[in-house]
Amino acid sequence: GPGAPSFDGAFTPPRAAVAAPPRYDPSKPNALVMSCALKHDIHLFKLFVGSLRKVAEYSGDVALFMFKEDTEPLRVPGLTKFLDEQKVDMVPVPETKKCSKKLGACANDTTWGPEIPVAVARYRWYAAYVDARPGYDYILWSDFRDAVFQRDPFLDFAADAKGKDMIFNGEHLMRSLSRTDGGGLHTRWWIQGCYGPILTADPIPPDSPVLCSGTHVGTGPAIAAYLKAYLANIDKQHATGELKCVQDYGMDQGRRRR
Repeated sequence: GPGAPSFDGAFTPPRAAVAAPPRYDPSKPNALVMSCALKHDIHLFKLFVGSLRKVAEYSGDVALFMFKEDTEPLRVPGLTKFLDEQKVDMVPVPETKKCSKKLGACANDTTWGPEIPVAVARYRWYAAYVDARPGYDYILWSDFRDAVFQRDPFLDFAADAKGKDMIFNGEHLMRSLSRTDGGGLHTRWWIQGCYGPILTADPIPPDSPVLCSGTHVGTGPAIAAYLKAYLANIDKQHATGELKCVQDYGMDQGRRRR
């Protein structure tokens, strides 16, 4: 609508020229894998971490964001012992409660307030963790309960990225963002809930995929910059009080298209 930010402008901060990605050495990986693992049974931790360590033979850093009670040895028998053995950093996150307006759990966010869906709040946790640990060559954040690793996730980055510094993953590929029904429309509701009715047919190419928010991979500086830009952007929109980016809409999938 008139005066609303453009779709591209909302998601495209100024960027420096992209440097060639650093060489990845699987024997000495300077890399980080992150995931939000809340209220899951131990078998899912063994699938995620076990496949990453044993099948993919990844030996770099791993950080799992968990409710504090789940990091206590007695809550899930054997869990903390297993994660310690696998050299996983268990990062306690704020206690949450069930959302009053939507399914799933909610957290209290330092900027957005109470009852923020974990699907959105996790990006603040990721950003804080990465900001406190600069210097990684590569970073992946991944969905947890439906992720199994068959190969080191960073081995093919340079070839797959084709000179870029991040890889986004598409979903609903048969229902693009320009569609007015199905998966495309579902995500458009979220975006328009934050940015207003800006997604007309004109600025959206017909083949624009819905981008999955749960799994991103890139160079360390690119991931850190993206998380910072994403949070600043949502903070700015949310501060207007007119558009509810985080409480009434799950803005975790409001991603820029490139």
